[in-house]
Amino acid sequence: MTVSEKGFTLIEVMVAMAVLAIALASLFKLQSSAISLAEAARFKSLAPVLARQQMAALELAGYDPDELSGGFEDNHQGYTWSCEVENGDDAADWEEILSGDRAERLKRISLTIYSPGQARRFTLNTWRYLDEE
Repeated sequence: MTVSEKGFTLIEVMVAMAVLAIALASLFKLQSSAISLAEAARFKSLAPVLARQQMAALELAGYDPDELSGGFEDNHQGYTWSCEVENGDDAADWEEILSGDRAERLKRISLTIYSPGQARRFTLNTWRYLDEE
């Protein structure tokens, strides 16, 4: 090889390709992380809204035991929810505070929202004093 020849050697090309491969792999990882964070942020902002919406619907339906789970339609397909209604006297000694059968009407309601694929969940807990029907 003479000094007058111009161009890159095989080693220089291989080093350049390795640097390019590392840079592209880093960019792909960064993009993947950004998408994951965006999905988490969307769920964290949407789940409380869906939970309050579903809690209001459950209150209107009177906490029907046959309908304590389901899914969302329209813009929120894939999101699901489940609800548990427990007696208040199971969680605390309310009979000392509330007289008579009032402790039996105090209910603990836990509503859980699940993301599509159930990778994430959000739980809304509340207490309700339900009147006799």
